[in-house]
Amino acid sequence: MIHNFDTMLYTLQLFLVASIVFSGVNGQTTPSPTGVAPRITSTWDSVIQLNYGDSLDPLDCRAEGTPTPAVSWQREGTSQVLDNPISFPYTTYTQEGTYTCVATSPDFPPASKNVTIDVTGPPAILGPEVVDLSDQKGQQVRMECRARGDPPVSQFDWFVGRGRAQPVQSEGNPDYSLEEDLTGSPATSTLTIMSLKDSLADEYACWAMNTDGQKDMKRFNVKISAPAGRTGITAKDGAIAGGVVGALVIMTIIAVIVFYFWKRKQPKSRTDADGNNYEFHEL
Repeated sequence: MIHNFDTMLYTLQLFLVASIVFSGVNGQTTPSPTGVAPRITSTWDSVIQLNYGDSLDPLDCRAEGTPTPAVSWQREGTSQVLDNPISFPYTTYTQEGTYTCVATSPDFPPASKNVTIDVTGPPAILGPEVVDLSDQKGQQVRMECRARGDPPVSQFDWFVGRGRAQPVQSEGNPDYSLEEDLTGSPATSTLTIMSLKDSLADEYACWAMNTDGQKDMKRFNVKISAPAGRTGITAKDGAIAGGVVGALVIMTIIAVIVFYFWKRKQPKSRTDADGNNYEFHEL
């Protein structure tokens, strides 16, 4: 009996040691028997549809568990982490995407829940509405137009000229090169002036259009800059400078003439043969 008892005690000790070893493998610990794993209790639609420019009301992600879970949002495909709740006062296509609410607490795996923001509306060209470009004659000038939309952008149109603009004829025209990608997000159209000259320095407009006929526009002001090493003085500036110099020369001549006649009018004194001084005026 004593032998069997010793064997049972030895077996129990081995079991306890093995349990401790396996529970500590890779730093893992056994959840506290008093803890409760985090669980997200908030409910929302898996996809939220918004019109371009609408606001997204605060989307509050609530979770329960012991200890109290920490809650945050992560944007899919990025390292962006957002505080809870999330909201957008003015929704654009840049806010589209999937967002994940993550609830974490020590000793438990995180709980998560997704929501997708889908924005619909007219085309929206990215970046500033007006872009100023300048370069020297003979250089290439690249104008890029990028746009998003839902329905997607189906067409780009380019125009040139202030006031009564005309369509840019790029096909078969050595002055221009046109590249487009309507399948990307955003869709892209790039117009390149192959060799800048006076007749091509003008205002250009890019129009993005979708299948519903909705449009958005972006302008490019293309100018010729002065060659390197030159002052860049225009003909108008030169004319003004020449006029100023000419006026100064004329004023100097007039001043010399006035001084000359004024000097002649001043009385002069002379001494006669008897040693007497007297003044006289030249006529």
